[in-house]
Amino acid sequence: MIRFLALLPFAACLIGGCATKEEIDPGATAEIFLLTESLRIGDEAIVDTVYFDRIDEIEVDTQGNILVTDDASPGFRIFSPDGTLTNEIGSEGEAPGEFQDTPLLTVGAKDSVFVFDIDNGRLTVYSPGDYQMTRMVNLATNFPDYVVATDVLAIIPNGLVVQFEHSPAEDIVDENDWPTEIKFLDRSGGALRDSIVLIPSIEVTLISDEIFENFPFTRQWGRESFIISSSDGL
Repeated sequence: MIRFLALLPFAACLIGGCATKEEIDPGATAEIFLLTESLRIGDEAIVDTVYFDRIDEIEVDTQGNILVTDDASPGFRIFSPDGTLTNEIGSEGEAPGEFQDTPLLTVGAKDSVFVFDIDNGRLTVYSPGDYQMTRMVNLATNFPDYVVATDVLAIIPNGLVVQFEHSPAEDIVDENDWPTEIKFLDRSGGALRDSIVLIPSIEVTLISDEIFENFPFTRQWGRESFIISSSDGL
């Protein structure tokens, strides 16, 4: 359970290259990186400054403001570069500006904030600085019920890069299925291109019972794909 947020400057990449088995030097020593805490938000010794229960996502805009989603809050919080809480956006519910689940955050190139609520498939856009709601996009409108948007990976000038997954209750998952896909959408949620990435989902076993026609269980040691966008948005 994360009670505070610590920011650590880290100037090196641990996985910079992909060495083959033959290229590994058995006599090599591991590099040691020393991390120095530069900012801490929240102090368990001072109850009024404990803002977090379990942090889900952290985004930083071009001005250094820190945006955080947390399981204890239905919206997101904004902290100044020095860690001062400056704003709290969103509440629990289904109305505009409300979220049914802890939302996912993406900050655009010009600091607009794109907030995605998986439970209702709705993307809400907030203006930079004053965080006023400017528009909402339903990412589920143009797709079948069993194809669910699960993440907004990147905001690009002419659209959105969105991850979709097929519900295993509808599609029996086997080695021939491609149930996770990346789609390129316009700003209204319509598909601009066919799937640009097709990958296997997590491996699951489907078990039928009297209540659930198909109930998925993740296989131990099964495959799972994790997708992130690059720092340059490409």
